[in-house]
Amino acid sequence: MSCSLLFPNKCISSPLKPLLITGKPVQNEELRKIETIVNDQIKAELDVYAKEVTLSNAKRINGLRAVFGEVYPDPVRVISIGKKVDDLLADPDNVEWLSYSAKLCGGTHLSNTKEAKAFALISEEGIAKGVHRVTVVTADCAFEALELAHSLD
Repeated sequence: MSCSLLFPNKCISSPLKPLLITGKPVQNEELRKIETIVNDQIKAELDVYAKEVTLSNAKRINGLRAVFGEVYPDPVRVISIGKKVDDLLADPDNVEWLSYSAKLCGGTHLSNTKEAKAFALISEEGIAKGVHRVTVVTADCAFEALELAHSLD
């Protein structure tokens, strides 16, 4: 599966509605895989890095995510989970960066993935061709949602 998950600016326990960018409808199995990957990243307690850089340098980073049609300032804030932004900029074409979450953003973020505690996808809907909106919860709400989902299996 090849997709990008773009999150709003802060993980909290109330529902979030990130965009899932993919070329086709998302199957339940793929949604569960996404949920597992995100929870693994939370358990890994990855640091979240932010740095203001020129827009042209930011756009060179392999795998960088951005919202289509969004106009970004110059300089722009780059957020990266698990890898320092300076490392991404030092070797922007590195294919390894595709396995990290890096995006353009202006908002507040966690300083470490452990602050989210848990992640649960609770709904998904197509909003445009190749763009799906998923509703997710984190923290205690995610634990409750995951427990309920497992009790229904």
